[in-house]
Amino acid sequence: MEDEFATFGFDVGTRRERSARLAETIEIVRLMFGGQPFDYAGDHFTLRGAQGSPTPVQPRVPIHIGGAAVG
Repeated sequence: MEDEFATFGFDVGTRRERSARLAETIEIVRLMFGGQPFDYAGDHFTLRGAQGSPTPVQPRVPIHIGGAAVG
């Protein structure tokens, strides 16, 4: 969905790049649910002193991913 990416000023990138961004995002989300402040420095995202609040009741929140391929 290139138009959606462009609307927010992002380049769609290759499938490999999108996959790497998704992997980092999932890692960040899991850290956010850990209840402790953390720093994160990846290839695509950097956070300093981030912390999610409130912490979830479940020890690990399930993450479901969906997608579609076009032509």
